[in-house]
Amino acid sequence: AVFSFALSDQKTSWYLDLKNTPGSCGKGAPASEADATLSMTSNNFQKMFAGQLKPTTAFMSGRLKISGNMGKAMKLEKLMGQMQSRSYSTGSGSDVDAIMSKISGIINEEMVKKTDSVFGFSLTDTKSDYFLDLKNGGGSCGAGKADNPDATLSMTSENFNKMFSGQLKPAQAFMSGKLKISGNMGKAMKLEKLMGQLQSRGYHTMTPRGKI
Repeated sequence: AVFSFALSDQKTSWYLDLKNTPGSCGKGAPASEADATLSMTSNNFQKMFAGQLKPTTAFMSGRLKISGNMGKAMKLEKLMGQMQSRSYSTGSGSDVDAIMSKISGIINEEMVKKTDSVFGFSLTDTKSDYFLDLKNGGGSCGAGKADNPDATLSMTSENFNKMFSGQLKPAQAFMSGKLKISGNMGKAMKLEKLMGQLQSRGYHTMTPRGKI
């Protein structure tokens, strides 16, 4: 089957071709017509592929819309199970994407209420941007520039990984010049609490699963 994913919040499309040998996936529209198109937010997309949200549950609760062949769309649940059994973590392309995937699994409306902030991350070495929205709805995060961020944090991807794995405190990074902050400094420092929550759940960015 050929699947297409429409991410409603980012207005972007991705495809997964499991029909034409040897199989392919990527950004944009598939080369051949999609058997099923799944529409959802980027946050729910990450949750589904990380095993935190089943496609059937998402569909029944209105978080996922499906057009096309419903039976083929539901085959994705089996694929997601295979990915998780192989210790797959979404965003395998980089540690930063893996961190964002982990964050998406812990953010909730209560955290949004307490934090009430939008953060932007500018990674100076990879020239890439990420956002963490803890102000709107149930919260969201991912690749791309933040809309009207309360604070933007600029650093290298290595220091980003160190901060979220507890090896470098934001205040320490700022004082030593490894982190630059523009916008609301107080809100930026709220991130330290979020990082603590990540670590308390046994999350560590640098250690591959199954190895100590």
